[in-house]
Amino acid sequence: MKTRVFSCLITLLAVLSPVFAADISLETAPPVVVKTVPMAGATDVDPTLTEIKVTYSKAMQDGSWSWSTWGEENYPETTGQPHYLRDARTCVLPVKLQPNKFYAIWLNSDKFKNFKDASGRPAVPYLLTFTTAEGGEARSTAATPASGEADVKGLNADQLAVLAWTDRQFRSFFDARSFEGWSDTERATLEAKLIDSLKGPQTREYFQAINTLGAMRSTKGLPALRVIAYDRADKNNRDRWMAIRSLGLIDDKADVPELIQLVYHGNVNTRWWAQISLVRVTGQNFGSDWNAWGKWWNDQKGEPPYKPEIIRWWDGQPAPDKLAQSLDESDQKFFADLRGKAAATPKNSSDELAAKLKAAEPTMNGIRENWTATVTALDNGDNAAALAAARRLTPYIQDFSEKFRGTSLETGSGKALDLIKSLTVALEKEDQNAVQTTRSAMATLGRSMEEQIKAIAAGTANDPKL
Repeated sequence: MKTRVFSCLITLLAVLSPVFAADISLETAPPVVVKTVPMAGATDVDPTLTEIKVTYSKAMQDGSWSWSTWGEENYPETTGQPHYLRDARTCVLPVKLQPNKFYAIWLNSDKFKNFKDASGRPAVPYLLTFTTAEGGEARSTAATPASGEADVKGLNADQLAVLAWTDRQFRSFFDARSFEGWSDTERATLEAKLIDSLKGPQTREYFQAINTLGAMRSTKGLPALRVIAYDRADKNNRDRWMAIRSLGLIDDKADVPELIQLVYHGNVNTRWWAQISLVRVTGQNFGSDWNAWGKWWNDQKGEPPYKPEIIRWWDGQPAPDKLAQSLDESDQKFFADLRGKAAATPKNSSDELAAKLKAAEPTMNGIRENWTATVTALDNGDNAAALAAARRLTPYIQDFSEKFRGTSLETGSGKALDLIKSLTVALEKEDQNAVQTTRSAMATLGRSMEEQIKAIAAGTANDPKL
């Protein structure tokens, strides 16, 4: 009888122990692995997989990791340096795998502990093991690249420059999520909401909806995106080129003939994103030569066929025999301006940065007030108020990013925009675990940026990025 009572007491203490550990929280607990690609224990991993990914339970310290060997013969051949994705939780290891081989990798170990959270706490060690399938017979387990751009192969230098410039200018409109693990119901609900947003008005949500449909690879969004991309009207073209970008991500070859016609569009972003999307969809690259694109497509018996008649895209469009020369001159000016701005960017002194911070005080106050409102609402369990405050916060962070373009403060605000986007999605889905994780990462990032701001304002720090 005594033995039974003692056993029950031990069980009761084990159950109640978390109650007594009141100082333990998500923020103070060590990070743990919540997901890997490929999945641990998988036996049919596609040997053409080029990236191994590990996702942790909280934001991690950038530039710090321990991809360690369990045995030299079981460690994959690497093809590049590890790096974190924008979510600050997912670390990527570029690899080249062999078919029909067993792999084992320590993510931290007793000896190496450089996977750390933003506060420096080492992650709990995790042994990732998997076996690749025979060559050519595997079911692919690779995730869609979260960036939306990492999988574009074969771009020329000018196309890469446009891609990078667009990312710097418009990254807050893009969606870095892979949507892995979403249920069919969750996807359908979000798709319906996004497609409805494309009816207008052209608010920030309208442009973000265009890009999120691309990130989702939403075939249901194709009709609405095609209307925007292929509209013959002479108009402001931001939604046009964003729709073209999303069509490239969705990757339906039926879009090729219309994309070729957009290679000679008068708007620089439109025609260059038509090129980039064509490269993505076809694996070919004929640059700005729409005749070469059209000939190749028709030689391949592509459907629908390309019709070589020149479309009149804008008022004042040059005659067909002078169109190529006119666009070439426009592109030369565009790239000269692009290179000139990059070369002319001065190194900001501490005084200059401090002056910029002074001028940005209203924006920073807006960030602080709305973040405080978000946190207060979360503490009160009012998700609706938290969601409203987080949405009010976004334009303030965007404005701050614009004011400090080219500095490390822009980098930090870009991460903040990604985190706020993740927070709003988590609130919409009522995913409390994701809410708490994102909130913790945002708080850590906020403290880091406040320290930077204080150092600059005190004249004790120049911007390390300039």
